[in-house]
Amino acid sequence: MGFSHVGTIRKDRKGWYTTIEFTQKKRPKRMPRGTYRIGVDHPEVVALSWTDNKPVRFLAEVKRRERDGSLSVVPCLRLVRDYHEAMGGVDIHDRLRLQRYSIRRAIRMRKYYKTIFLGLVDLALVNAFIVHKLALKRLNKPVPTHAAFMRLL
Repeated sequence: MGFSHVGTIRKDRKGWYTTIEFTQKKRPKRMPRGTYRIGVDHPEVVALSWTDNKPVRFLAEVKRRERDGSLSVVPCLRLVRDYHEAMGGVDIHDRLRLQRYSIRRAIRMRKYYKTIFLGLVDLALVNAFIVHKLALKRLNKPVPTHAAFMRLL
């Protein structure tokens, strides 16, 4: 990946580059989607403000060495792609956990700790489904849907 730390940052945090901030809350129609501004204060830290529908702010610590030991310049749009690839797993997990097959959402409990326990059971079931799906893909076998997997259990 080339980045040791990548993440979004709020614009009111200490150390954020106010010079690269977009002034509008939403992307104006005249501004093309994917417009970005880059700020570099130190050679290792890159700040990026990128617009999709709303501005997204990234802060990354860049440490990239080639195989021969020389330093290379990392394009910042790769930062956005790497972030989306890493967040894709989180989004898939959240989507599966919040579907209609959730035990925590199906059963209402008065005690908070019982709700937390059911949430952890949901988390384990979704993780089991994801691992099962990856194992079946590796063996070139048909992958069941999430509903079929839950019925199997």
